[in-house]
Amino acid sequence: MKFLKRKLLITLLALVLIIPVLALAALPHLIAYVIEEQLLNYGFVEARVEHVELNPFSRRLMLKQLRAVSSEHRKLLLEELAVDFSVNLPERKITLHRVILSAPVVSMQQSADGHYTITADHKMPENNSAAQIEPVHDELAEKNIAEPEVWRIIIDVLELRQVEFYVSDLNAENTLDLKFNFALEKLVSDTSGLVELKKLMVDGLVFNANSRAVTTLKQLDINVVNMNNEMLSVDAVGLQGLSINVLRMPGGDLFLQDVINAFKPETDSQQVDTENVNPLQWRLGGISLSGENTVHVVDQNIKPSLDMNFAINSFQLGAVDSTQPQTPVSLGVEAVANKYSSLVIAGELKPLTAGPGMRLNTEIKQLDISPYSAYVSQVIGYKIKTGQLNLSSELQIEDKQLGSKNALHINKFSVEVADPDKAKVFEKDINMSFDSALYFIRDKNDDIKLDIPINGSIDDPDFELASVIRAASSKALRGATMTYLKFTLQPWGALFMLGEKIGEKAGQIRFEPVKFNSGEALLTEEMQSYIVKLSELMNKKKKLRLSLCPVTTSSDRGVLLAAGVLAADADKRLSTLATERAQAVKDYFVDAHGIDPERLFICPADEDRENDLPRVIIEM
Repeated sequence: MKFLKRKLLITLLALVLIIPVLALAALPHLIAYVIEEQLLNYGFVEARVEHVELNPFSRRLMLKQLRAVSSEHRKLLLEELAVDFSVNLPERKITLHRVILSAPVVSMQQSADGHYTITADHKMPENNSAAQIEPVHDELAEKNIAEPEVWRIIIDVLELRQVEFYVSDLNAENTLDLKFNFALEKLVSDTSGLVELKKLMVDGLVFNANSRAVTTLKQLDINVVNMNNEMLSVDAVGLQGLSINVLRMPGGDLFLQDVINAFKPETDSQQVDTENVNPLQWRLGGISLSGENTVHVVDQNIKPSLDMNFAINSFQLGAVDSTQPQTPVSLGVEAVANKYSSLVIAGELKPLTAGPGMRLNTEIKQLDISPYSAYVSQVIGYKIKTGQLNLSSELQIEDKQLGSKNALHINKFSVEVADPDKAKVFEKDINMSFDSALYFIRDKNDDIKLDIPINGSIDDPDFELASVIRAASSKALRGATMTYLKFTLQPWGALFMLGEKIGEKAGQIRFEPVKFNSGEALLTEEMQSYIVKLSELMNKKKKLRLSLCPVTTSSDRGVLLAAGVLAADADKRLSTLATERAQAVKDYFVDAHGIDPERLFICPADEDRENDLPRVIIEM
């Protein structure tokens, strides 16, 4: 009897020991079975897990070679998943200490109706040898977390290595390819709806479109994220090693514009009641950019096309809070264009107000502006041959009102006509040829210094920045030219900007005329002093040429008739008198001041019966 009891006890002990061992040995197969059954329940017609390892001592779960195929040819492929975990039964808590998913690839395809589906029928990049994994519907992810009202999920570390996301057939031309590494540190989610994240890191990001590199990023760090049903708060975002390629294609569209439009959500024709909807508020501690960062801009919509490289040495955006839209956000940028040109922007923005506001100070130094010639020709009809720009700008936008002060210093600036029609419009605005205006405002070093204020209401339906710039530029250029000439020709600095009679050139620049006594062709001492001033101007401006246009008057005719000249001969004598006056002016320029006679042109004589001032009109 004792022997039987002992044998029974040994058997029970063996069972107690063997059953857990057998259960532990069978658990991986059970996990594989559950996963396969769940996949079959979610529409997959075939599901298989080749290998599952569960180590209760190291608390690691390894899953390898998962294969599932749906009736719609949707595939879920996974080479390896490793999870380090712990379970606290009394507290009903699962902690995922580390989740590692190596080399997954996600592929999507746009169907004829415009919707995106996961499919196995796609073309992968030629050099891609990574395994393919495709996401399961969100419902599966929700059901994988048992009793979300009770369980608290904690992930200490989540890593995704060599992730590749590939989208094909957006239309007949577009494909997208995204690659990156992803790491998440200390994610906590509980039943109150609070999500806490200590740190999120993305590195090695490469975004290609149609085999063209769009964006690369060496590293992205997001620190301390908290989210509940009312607020999303992000402490700080840091980027390093950012490279962006911007392409504007012929026709004006940006590269990938059709792709961006394809991803835009469809608008609902029904009106949405937003009064009772509380949008999620958010705070961002700031964005900083460091390291070597570049922006490559190509604009093929202009001729010649623009191809420029910008190195961003520093970018700092201050804190943004959606609950305080009126609070200014600081902005600081330091960049270099094509190695030698520098750009510094400092100020503040109000990006969340109804009419976005800003106050920015900009300094540009040593910028070669000839590559931007096409943009200038679109505004004023002239293209830039040479020129180096230094700019100091103060920009303010407040209540949709634009105000800007711009001090330009341009070295070795030369232009030529690119669009005659636009050039004529611009020259009409400045009341002179562009070359003539530039000629007068250049200093002795052939440099141009100009202040151009730009103002306007950006809320005006007729507001066009190009038109505002053209108007402001023409006004500033005309004002600078007139100021220069008036200062140089004191006390005879007045300019007549309009033609005096029908048939004369409207807007022709005219200097104070050389005045004569009625019936005489002799220069007075006052007029000789005036010609001295004009001669000094011509000696400074070697390309300046003047027209000398003599005008007789009724008082001249009266003097001739009083001297006994017959009325029939008066017209001929008046013409001779006018020519003698113009010749006297030209002779004084040439003989007394050494002006080249080829720079002085005598016009045909004219008679003015309304203005009784005998004169020689001097115009450019």
